[in-house]
Amino acid sequence: MSDLTEKQRAAVGAKIKQRRKARNLTQARLAALINVERSLVAHWETGARTPTTSAHIDKLARELGLDYAEIRPDRYDPPKERSA
Repeated sequence: MSDLTEKQRAAVGAKIKQRRKARNLTQARLAALINVERSLVAHWETGARTPTTSAHIDKLARELGLDYAEIRPDRYDPPKERSA
């Protein structure tokens, strides 16, 4: 299960849906591009589920022009700053 709250899942889902529509993609077309079932895209958009695998997150980020952290803020580990 996701470590995201219900509110966070809904926000991620809304962002996925907004970006998908902005790119004139149907749920079915986005699903085909990232190699998942259309119903999974629908679940992501409603916040019922969130992308969990790195492969799904990476493909969504690429197809929708999102950052990894926008899709899974609970898993984002920003690069560590190097000391001089």
